[in-house]
Amino acid sequence: MWPKERERKTMTKYDLVLQLQEEAEMFDLEVLMQQREEVQKIKYKPGTLAHQTMLNTIYNVTALISLKTEALENCAIKSISEKRLLAFERLIDQYLEDYALGGELQRSMIKLACTYLAFIEEKPLHPVGSHFDGQFLEQQFDQYYCPQKARELRNPDALCHFCSAHCKETPETGDCATAENRISV
Repeated sequence: MWPKERERKTMTKYDLVLQLQEEAEMFDLEVLMQQREEVQKIKYKPGTLAHQTMLNTIYNVTALISLKTEALENCAIKSISEKRLLAFERLIDQYLEDYALGGELQRSMIKLACTYLAFIEEKPLHPVGSHFDGQFLEQQFDQYYCPQKARELRNPDALCHFCSAHCKETPETGDCATAENRISV
């Protein structure tokens, strides 16, 4: 999928947005907006799997809407590591193969949304309020804190290595700084 142009020396956020927007053409903006509106009407008890699924759907659909409406002139010319992008693609493909329900369209939606969130918006891969063993992903001003990240960073195949959230120190995770410093991708 990415990067398309192998001869390119460096990829920028602008280049990636163009490629992601091309891939996102299969999703109709009006349908995405209707889907988000319908899912937002559903109410589930926080901390349940149904609630987490609802939060993820709203978050991913909102990311696709943002991607489709991204003003390219506002897109930063910041460089993106192609090695890091390719590592992300490999891991998200494996993750979707192992865990994603639904068909190819659903997987494409998740992959596009997560790539956009991680590399363009530099936001967490899960929405604020995501539930992890009784604790939640939180936002404090422009920083995000995840209670699960320190545990997941021990796994070299975890997508958490690409997530902008910081480790939220918990009794189980101990010193988050040590876990965050191990990111090698």
